Amino acid sequence: MAVETIRTKSLILILTAICLGAVITPIMNSMVTVFLPVMYAEFNVSTAEMGLMKTSYMLAGIIFMLPAIKIVEKLGYKKSFLLGAAAFAILLFLSAFTPNYPYLLTMRILTGFFIVFVQITGLAILKCIFAPEQQGFAIGIYTAGMSIASFIGPLFGGVLTEFLDWRVNFLVTIPFLLLSCVLLFISLRGKEYYGKKTRSDWVGYVLFGCMTFCLMNGLAGFDEPFALHFIAAGILFLIGFIICERKVKAPALNLQLFSRNKQFTRASVALLLSYCSTTGITDIISLYLQYIGKLTPTETSIIFLLQPAIQVVGSPLVGKLADKMETKHLTVSGMGLIMLGALFLSGAGWISIPPVIHVLIGFGLLGIGVVLFSAPNTKLVMGSVSREDAATASGLVAVLRKIGGLLSVAISMKVLSLGLSGAGEQAAESVFTSAMQGAMLVCAVFAFIGMLFSWFKEKKPSEIEGNSEALGKASK
Repeated sequence: MAVETIRTKSLILILTAICLGAVITPIMNSMVTVFLPVMYAEFNVSTAEMGLMKTSYMLAGIIFMLPAIKIVEKLGYKKSFLLGAAAFAILLFLSAFTPNYPYLLTMRILTGFFIVFVQITGLAILKCIFAPEQQGFAIGIYTAGMSIASFIGPLFGGVLTEFLDWRVNFLVTIPFLLLSCVLLFISLRGKEYYGKKTRSDWVGYVLFGCMTFCLMNGLAGFDEPFALHFIAAGILFLIGFIICERKVKAPALNLQLFSRNKQFTRASVALLLSYCSTTGITDIISLYLQYIGKLTPTETSIIFLLQPAIQVVGSPLVGKLADKMETKHLTVSGMGLIMLGALFLSGAGWISIPPVIHVLIGFGLLGIGVVLFSAPNTKLVMGSVSREDAATASGLVAVLRKIGGLLSVAISMKVLSLGLSGAGEQAAESVFTSAMQGAMLVCAVFAFIGMLFSWFKEKKPSEIEGNSEALGKASK
């Protein structure tokens, strides 16, 4: 199906609206992280309740992802985006006047449900309105917008919390969401895009939800005795989900996207591995800089700005480059640099340079690697499906990012804790460095495997549409 011709001015407005809606989510999440200590002190909540604020929001989003995809395909991409953004704004307003912790937790869970509509439809709309030779640049802008959140969120969250009140954080983002809705409504007036309208698979939704709940809780509590039981139950639900989806006529998730679309499968696995190889590094390096490098939290946060700064500048340029050359050269190079960055960081204690310089060089390699990989890989995922499957692909991109990040943190921290176990106080510093080296090597292995999955030939748009029709016939 050909992409509609839309005026350049309208394309700019649509891209602005999509980026505004998408960037508010990570900005708000980083703001929440900043004001959590103040909020916890005000409501006097326990450590266990503290963890619920983050895990419940993430769980709600992943569990609701598949039902939301079905709603988006039937309701339409534009209307679903407007619904999600408007509901998000209302929930933020209600959160600002929270009287107690249970009320705020409920608002966060509801936010997790509704923000899914924005996450699903953003990339799907870009897929529908931009020609194949322009999609890389559009996704590069989108990726750069997501990186901006790493600058804005912690900065404004800290200032607003310190000089005004932590509740103000919820209010300042509302105008941007409303502006996003207005711009999209005006620029896509009279236009709508739909996915495949099939029946809902409620058994599949329940199995997927149970699987997600068990695996997420198992990974989040990796060091706890109950973790293995949760992970085992999650694997059983996963097996049941796969069996169920292969038998029903209208599955909650079309598994043939993976079994018959090699580009989609390999690009999706590479995306998962990229988050597995990068997310956990941040937490460990934060400890390294403050424990070994003797930096303050503020100084550490300034160093962490290097990687997103590189992404903001480089993502649009690399996205445009992905429209003109074979994408695998960019994605493989990106994963290779991520691997080199992790290996360089694993040299802590062996390389005789100050910890700050060591980390800056490592983060520089990681930042350039992420730039070379992220936008081209997302273009591969979205470019491997037709517009009818765009909502499914966009939703899976969001899920893979969250799962990859969680896996990275869980595995990296587990390797770090194993390395630190039994260390005495006098040897603690050298033991920490050795344990960190092991965690960085694990991240490098993930990047190497991701590099292998990234080496494949990209399909032409005409081949994608033909493959989509074959999948549609096979699933009937």
